[in-house]
Amino acid sequence: MKGHALYATIGLLIIAGIVAAALASPVYADRGRDEAFYLTIHELPVASGAKVTQPVPLQRPDASAIEVPYRWLSAQPAIVKVRLVSATGATMSDRQEAFSFSRGSKLLQPTGNGTVWQDQQAAFKTIALPSGLSGTVVLSLTRVDQTGGTLILFASDTVPSQSNAGLGTQPDKRPPIVERPSEVLDVETEYGALQPAVVKVPKYLSRIASIAPPWIPAPIFVLLFMAAFLIALYLFTLVALTQPLPESNDQSRHQPSEPPGPRPTAG
Repeated sequence: MKGHALYATIGLLIIAGIVAAALASPVYADRGRDEAFYLTIHELPVASGAKVTQPVPLQRPDASAIEVPYRWLSAQPAIVKVRLVSATGATMSDRQEAFSFSRGSKLLQPTGNGTVWQDQQAAFKTIALPSGLSGTVVLSLTRVDQTGGTLILFASDTVPSQSNAGLGTQPDKRPPIVERPSEVLDVETEYGALQPAVVKVPKYLSRIASIAPPWIPAPIFVLLFMAAFLIALYLFTLVALTQPLPESNDQSRHQPSEPPGPRPTAG
């Protein structure tokens, strides 16, 4: 029993450590909504010299950054010229950014978020925004290195208005890529300052509540979600502490039965 208690304690400490690390990690105060259509997400190869221009609507006035998911599996980083143009046509930023080696094997990501980005071995490149931007900014990405290899960005298909009935109730308002009018570059906009994730717990709970069926009050749905987590934690502890059944010492079950009759004697 002591051994099982030790294993249970170690397991609970590992879970607590993962949760503590997640809650202490720095995150932005908020993130944009409905910026990617995950049902049609696909790779967007960017060779040397290629350019991708994407208008990015800012959903709030306190925009801090645009995060661009990408995959690059070469040791030497890909160099990309990043240009930001405001809604008034003024150039807000024009610089070069290094897109370094992205995530490798999922086995090396024990605390990965399990999203499509982890499955794609993608990393996020953070493009900081000048303060005070509003409206729509135009993000231009031009690959300028000559290292070879293909930089992978990600895009999703635009949703035609006539097919919205089968794909959701919201019309697709995302502006397309300038060079590829039937696709939208998948990016995430970030808002507010960086802060520990624990500060965002109320926002996480409100977003969980927002996906509840309309016939379940929001607080009850959050309580059910938390109850499911606690039950799973209890079951883990229960299984870890359960003493296994003792093995039977009766070896006759493992031996072949002897035919009836007298045993032969040695001659």
